[in-house]
Amino acid sequence: MAPRCPRLGRSRLPRRGEAGFSLIELLIVVMILAVTMVVVVQIGDMLGPESELNSAASEISASIADARSDAIVCGRLVFFEFALGETGNAKQYFRSIREPLPGREDEADDDEFLLTVKEWKELPAGVRVDAVLIGEQEPWTDGVVSIPIRPDGTMPTFLVRLVAPELDPNNTKQAGWACVQVAGLLGQPRVLNRYVEPEFLREDAFQ
Repeated sequence: MAPRCPRLGRSRLPRRGEAGFSLIELLIVVMILAVTMVVVVQIGDMLGPESELNSAASEISASIADARSDAIVCGRLVFFEFALGETGNAKQYFRSIREPLPGREDEADDDEFLLTVKEWKELPAGVRVDAVLIGEQEPWTDGVVSIPIRPDGTMPTFLVRLVAPELDPNNTKQAGWACVQVAGLLGQPRVLNRYVEPEFLREDAFQ
């Protein structure tokens, strides 16, 4: 028997689930996407400076550890340096560089690329070194700061205080700060995600 042909002119009703989205459903989806995008952007704005701050502190800590290792392996004095700039909005950098060999101090400028352990690294635009505190000296807030690391791995006890100004516009010191603390005898840097007072430079604070 031949298959029965459908009657002409009779339309098939759509089954449940085959109908398209209604205008209201599309508008609801668009609104949900818009709200999600706004929330994501706001969270990104809030986490951006904090992420940069933590990343900068961790990178400085790791670079100090690398410089210490180089001093021990090479048996030479290594300097960990900060270029803090002369103004509050100047770009800031850090690096590590070896001491020239005895008798070759005059050639240091020409050999600087050979002496450099880590090239100058620029801090993120949203992060600043507020101060470098070495022992009981006055805090360094500008210029170039050089911290010597001896061949046995020891160095002066010091503290690097970092701030993300956007996170602490009123300078309350409750948020937006991080510190890299180094015990001179131990030579091991550690990151503290808060504002730290100078008295934390005492050796017993590292226990």
